[in-house]
Amino acid sequence: MNREVSSFLATVCQEIKYKGVHKAISLELQNHLDEIILAYLQKGISEEEAVKKALYQMGDPVKIGKSLDQAHKPRTEGWLLALVATMIIIGFGVVNALSYVTGSYITSASLISYTMYLIVGLVVFIGCYFTDYTKLEKFSLPVFLSTVALLFYYIKKGTYIYGIPQITIGSLSFNPTFIFLPIFLISFAGLLNRWANGKVMDMLKLLILGGIAVIACYVQPSFVSAMLLTSGFIVTTTIAILGKNFKGNKKKFLVALYGSACFSFILIILFLIRQGLRWYHLFPRLQHPAGRYVHQIALELLTGARFIGEANGLFVDNGFEKILRLPMANGDFVFVYIVAAFGWVTGILVLIVLLTTILRMLATAMKIKTTYGKFLSSSIVTVFALQIISNLLMNFGIFPNTGATIPFISFGGSSFIANMALVGFLLGIYRRKDMVLLVPSER
Repeated sequence: MNREVSSFLATVCQEIKYKGVHKAISLELQNHLDEIILAYLQKGISEEEAVKKALYQMGDPVKIGKSLDQAHKPRTEGWLLALVATMIIIGFGVVNALSYVTGSYITSASLISYTMYLIVGLVVFIGCYFTDYTKLEKFSLPVFLSTVALLFYYIKKGTYIYGIPQITIGSLSFNPTFIFLPIFLISFAGLLNRWANGKVMDMLKLLILGGIAVIACYVQPSFVSAMLLTSGFIVTTTIAILGKNFKGNKKKFLVALYGSACFSFILIILFLIRQGLRWYHLFPRLQHPAGRYVHQIALELLTGARFIGEANGLFVDNGFEKILRLPMANGDFVFVYIVAAFGWVTGILVLIVLLTTILRMLATAMKIKTTYGKFLSSSIVTVFALQIISNLLMNFGIFPNTGATIPFISFGGSSFIANMALVGFLLGIYRRKDMVLLVPSER
């Protein structure tokens, strides 16, 4: 390469802070310079003079570099960050309010645990936010298989709490299906980017691996994790099939995808019925009596809730103290508690925050242009939104109790950390949306 051209490219790159685009930008500028130089050479101008004219035509390398630096600088989705912070503040307020209520199961020890989970979640969020997700793609297969293996390992070796295997670190315990959820989504997005091409064998690999991960969640047992994972896999696979890079028969593969999902769902229902354990979770009208009782209380409190202030019937007075009547007020039925304890005005404001967060996440994901980033961000939005929607439907008695909670508002360490990781990755992908250059096939 000509020395003057090398100096020009080096000067341009010196102004661009993100080094990850230096190579691609240098190559693009060099190709452009070569075209200009060739045009001058064809006019009979000497090579040395052609180079000088081409560089002069390109302009000031410092100005070019500064312009490209602005184009490829990190971006922050401030509105989404503010909405997530608002949800965390709401969650903290609810936990703090419940800590003064008899029968809420929120004690001083619970507040200490909540604080520790909050700290861990913030560390996880920061780590995911600043992680260069593009470097994770090449490790997708070993990471996916290792995560499945770890999930089965904890089924055998984990510390069981209320019949669910947990990862215990000191005084904190984590549900592995929730903790591994972001890892599954990240690695599956990478596998999609590699294999979602329309070839039968490659698509079969995706179907088998996705199925194994979902089965591992069911065996755990965690219906909600399996539901979230299945939805994330199906949505991203659908996007991949409908994408421009997919060369197979789109209709046939979509039929195969949704047909397999329906068939698997039927098999799972039959399995759960045979086990006689959790089958009633799938059918609101056939729910376990305890489940019907909780839904009955929830609907009664929502119906009798005031516009502002506490609803009648939220507490039971035993003559000595007032005891909270609503079970799972800190988790599955946290929205009912918010409405019953503070009134519909507060409940509607919370609803607005939740729905606005979903829409903002969707808008953020739609701005991602790279294929891998698009797959990953769409799966994150799907999983996050499904938690909120299914929980709200459950609180209104429309949907059975699947165990889905409202991210950051319901009390739960594993869920909190997993969702912090999901939001961290989504904002991290958005942060790099102008820092990652598209390959020709993605343009």
